[in-house]
Amino acid sequence: MPAALVSTLETTLGRIVETVPVSGGDISSAARVHLDNDRQVLVKWRAGSLPGLFTAERRGLELLRSAKA
Repeated sequence: MPAALVSTLETTLGRIVETVPVSGGDISSAARVHLDNDRQVLVKWRAGSLPGLFTAERRGLELLRSAKA
């Protein structure tokens, strides 16, 4: 995980205790991040990401959820 992303996550969410790579994606890297406040989050990143890529993905996931797909 890029150092700048780690810094941003720790500043906004809390200290990272552990990161576990998550497989399955073709375009982006992903990891389950365990924080010191017992929270877990999924973090995705991609070097050279296209503007709006993750926003479009989120919208697609919201549409699938609303269709109960």
